[in-house]
Formats: sequence, C-alpha cells, structure tokens
Amino acid sequence: MKPINFQPQKILLIGITNYIFSYFSLIFIYQTFHYFNIRNYFLIIFISHLLNIIFSYLTNKYFYFKTNSDSLKREFLKAYLTQAILFLLNYLIFYLGSKILNINIYILSLIIATYSSIVSILFNHIYVFQSKLNHTTILNSIFMFFHFLIYSNSNNIFIKNLLKLFDREIFFSVPEYILWRKKRVDYIVKIFGKNFFRNKSCLELGCGYGDIGKYFQSIGANVTFAEGSRENFDFLKKKIYAKNKIFLNQDKKNGWNLNKKFDFIIHWGVSYHLKYWKEDLYSTMKHSEIIFFETETLDIKTSKYVHVKEWVSKDQALYGIGNRPSEKYIENLITKYGWHYIKCTSSLLDTKKNIYSWKIKNSNKWKSGQRRFYLLFKNQNTKEFYKKKIK
Repeated sequence: MKPINFQPQKILLIGITNYIFSYFSLIFIYQTFHYFNIRNYFLIIFISHLLNIIFSYLTNKYFYFKTNSDSLKREFLKAYLTQAILFLLNYLIFYLGSKILNINIYILSLIIATYSSIVSILFNHIYVFQSKLNHTTILNSIFMFFHFLIYSNSNNIFIKNLLKLFDREIFFSVPEYILWRKKRVDYIVKIFGKNFFRNKSCLELGCGYGDIGKYFQSIGANVTFAEGSRENFDFLKKKIYAKNKIFLNQDKKNGWNLNKKFDFIIHWGVSYHLKYWKEDLYSTMKHSEIIFFETETLDIKTSKYVHVKEWVSKDQALYGIGNRPSEKYIENLITKYGWHYIKCTSSLLDTKKNIYSWKIKNSNKWKSGQRRFYLLFKNQNTKEFYKKKIK
C-alpha cells in the first residue's frame, strides 16, 4: 500500500467549480425572485449561501475525499464562524450594490463570488491554524495556503522552484503548534528534570521538522529524528541540527525495527494518524524502556477504537486512514504488552485547540484536539518513582 499523495490539482478544480457555482447560483436565484416580483434580499443571499455550502460539501465528499465519514462534516462545522461572517458581508454588499448603487447582477455576482473565495481561504486557515489575527498570521496563512495547494505534490518544476524561494517553516511554526510543543516539553522537563536528558539517546518519532527533538538536543540529549512523510524528511535533510535522521514508515502491518535501543522515545501526535497503530506501539516498546506518548482519543468509557478517514496533508495519515481509541483501550493495550503507565490529565498541557484535561462524557464521539498524554515505563519501580513527582 502506497502513501496517498495530496492532489492539489483536484483541490484547485473543486475550488474553481465551487466558484462558478457560486456565481451562477446567485444570478439564478436573483432572477427567479425578480420574476415573481420578490425583493427580499436577505432571503436571496441566505438561499444562495446555503446552496454554496451544500455544493462545496458534496464536491469535497464525492470528488476528493470520497468518504461518508463524519470528519468532513466536522471540518465544515468548525468553519461556522467564517460562514456567518461571509453571509453577513454578502448580504451587505448585495443590498448596497443592487438596491442603492444599482450594480448589474452579473457584475455584483462576480464581486461576491471572488471576494467570498478569497475571504473563505484566508479565514479558514487563520481560524484553524492561528490564535490571533495580525500581520504575521495573515502572511503565514497566505504562504500556508500556497504551500498546501501547490508545493505538496506539484509536477510543475518551475512553480516548485519558485515557491522554494519563499519557503518558510510556517507549517509547524504557527502559534498553536509552538505553544503545543512548549507545553508538552515543559511538562516533561518539570517531571524528569533537565539533568535526566543529558547524554541520553532519544528517538523522536514522526518528528516533522524536528522542533521537539531539537530542544531535547539543546539540553544534552543525542537525538535521532525519524519521519515518514517524504516531503517532511526532504525538508529535514536540510537542517544542520538533524545530524542523525532516518526515514521511517511507522504504519506497517508487521511493525518496524531499527535494531537499536534508546534511553527514551518521544511519540507525540503520531499514533492517531496510523492504521496499524497497535503494531506501531508494540514496535516502539521494543526500542526503549521509557516512552512519552500522546494521541487523540474517543469519548467513551469502554475499551474501543475506530478507524477514521483523514485529510491528506503533510501532518496527517500517510494512507488516509487514522484511528481514535478510547483511553481504556490504550491502557488495556499497554498492560497487555507488559508495560506500565501514568496518565497525565493536567491542565498545564492544555492549549486552545489541544485539550488533555477533558472529562469523559461517554458520547462515543471524537473531535480534533481531544487528547490523552501518557508516560510509559517498562519497569514498574521506575513508574512509581516518577509518579511521586507528579502533583
């Protein structure tokens, strides 16, 4: 099974199709209302906007993601703020343009469709990836969009080379990513102390650009950076700090083996992007006696996990299939493998979008950022020793 490649051409085609639909649907609705002598501008925009949302959902569902999973619905629901703002702006522009300025409906529809597309792109990226709206976040969002749209898998060498001139480490450098990394690193260092990591061998799995491993390297650890995304790994190869790096696909039915052991392993933000996550965890346990592990989880008290379809991107599932286990399933699995764990639900780990202190409501659902954090130990005495350090 080969990793799924992000297809920017399809996304671009869907965007153009939605743009054309937005343009003509507004004209059609307006002319229909005009034929029946109805001058309700609010209703015209409301129906047009609703149809655009439905059409966008259907094109994404059937022509790109080809899934009936709830993940796509959740992504659309997360953008409700953007949609509400667009609806109000559309109504304002349409009302002023048609009633007061008497602009031709074809020109007015073109204006609304164009600016709606631009605003939707920017606001969605800001809303999903940023915490504050300022010059830097807008600039990051613009770069991120073009990086996401074209640079990921474009066959156009000219465009790829051109964008490399502007390539910035923005994907893992947005405020939420930075804070999220800092919270987890600070939490671990507070428990173990900086001296623990000095001269220790470390394996960072699914390292992305290696920012977490880079920090532990700065306090004396000998870090090996492991990454399974070819794009991320190619970027990592350019980094001076990533001297020890390996290309590692963790999503294998029979697991993986590096034929060496490490003093500790960082396993953050990776497991829920894997289809064979249980085999991966078992493989990880063969390579160390201490693992820092965290993943997104299912809100249910019983032992259960589900496979989910994921977005195809540089920080998502390589094969388009991830998983969401309940904490009970994780804990039973750890015990089954003969290991011991400390579950960490401190609010010190929480960020705006990634929460570890949430309470189980038994809804049998999951949402982005609903996570659990574990310290895993092969030796029970080691576990008991560090358990006393956690307040």
